[in-house]
Amino acid sequence: MCTVYLMCDWQTNSEPPHLAAYTSYIDHEMKQRDPVRVLCILERAVVDNCLQPDLWIRYVNYVVCICVLCLLCSALFCWCFALNRVIENRTYL
Repeated sequence: MCTVYLMCDWQTNSEPPHLAAYTSYIDHEMKQRDPVRVLCILERAVVDNCLQPDLWIRYVNYVVCICVLCLLCSALFCWCFALNRVIENRTYL
């Protein structure tokens, strides 16, 4: 019989390395609104605190949010570019 342990008590209750410092630093960088810096500090925090599920959820939510924003900006750019081409190519009476 095989026993699988998802998360042991000692893993979730252990003292994460500098989690409080990382959390306050992440909050500070999010207020500055620089996605590259936020992503960098989130990745560093996840590497040092890889067993903290809340940190992983925060990281994944941020990455998904950034990807959605990039897709929306890309779609808006394409739409504006196409609209500009239509306006430039229309014939005048």
